Amino acid sequence: MAITDYSKASWSADGVEKALKDRGFVHLRVRARGSVLTIESGSEDDPVKHARLKQQTVHLWVLEIADHKGRFSSAGLRDDWPTLINTLIRDFGWVLEPIT
Repeated sequence: MAITDYSKASWSADGVEKALKDRGFVHLRVRARGSVLTIESGSEDDPVKHARLKQQTVHLWVLEIADHKGRFSSAGLRDDWPTLINTLIRDFGWVLEPIT
């Protein structure tokens, strides 16, 4: 099920986290810091970074994906957040898998 309903979807950390959990990624949480939403898992003290969305304009976001050391690189995608979350799940789903 793709995220398309903007009236119910909020770009806040809670809204993005709910969208991920609704799609089965219950191990993930989203942390907000300024205009950046970081998708992570693991303990609060030592989180595993998976991806992040950086807001560039009111409606446009950039998707970045973390490497195995937790450093972020641009995925080369810029769009509204629901489209980026759908793309992240569809094309980069391996990034969101639990890390043990």
